[in-house]
Amino acid sequence: MNRVVIVEDSVLHRKGLILTTEWEKIDCEVVGEAENGIEGIEVILRLSPDIVITDIKMPGLDGIQMIERLKDKTDAVFIIMSGYSEFEYARSAIKLGVVDYLMKPIEDKEFVNTIRNACQAVNKRKNINKIQSKIDKMDDSRIMLFQEYLIGNDSTKTIYVEEAVSYIQQHFREDINVKNISDTLQISASHL
Repeated sequence: MNRVVIVEDSVLHRKGLILTTEWEKIDCEVVGEAENGIEGIEVILRLSPDIVITDIKMPGLDGIQMIERLKDKTDAVFIIMSGYSEFEYARSAIKLGVVDYLMKPIEDKEFVNTIRNACQAVNKRKNINKIQSKIDKMDDSRIMLFQEYLIGNDSTKTIYVEEAVSYIQQHFREDINVKNISDTLQISASHL
């Protein structure tokens, strides 16, 4: 389930969104709420939501300023709600990578569709992060493995490793294994 935080200064509007939206049907749960941008930053950093729905005009710190301060501190996607159709707000929202900019009053169907789009963006981001993490781990283990052999003073080991790497580079599209490489290098598979 995607975790949602709602930042809205109007208690009536905030509670209305929380209580009238069928969050489970769109694979979401509201985990927190705040009434202004300052409180919103604290709640978002503490709860690490996937999606943040925020008003623009709020006392203390508006929605745009809040997003700017959180930009490098959270992976959440943002949806802005506003009663203002001013171009500057929309332009600032686009620069900050906001998923959508909804004009109040918001229709239920439009709101649900926007949340679904945000969920897709969150899932895509999570998948990319998983893949990147696997790649990073794979690269780290390969680097450590080859450093172990290449840094050593034993030149024979270094030559075998270099020749094994060369063989793999030349035959990586084929179905190869340690036995193929050891036979080519004329050493035992266990030694390799």
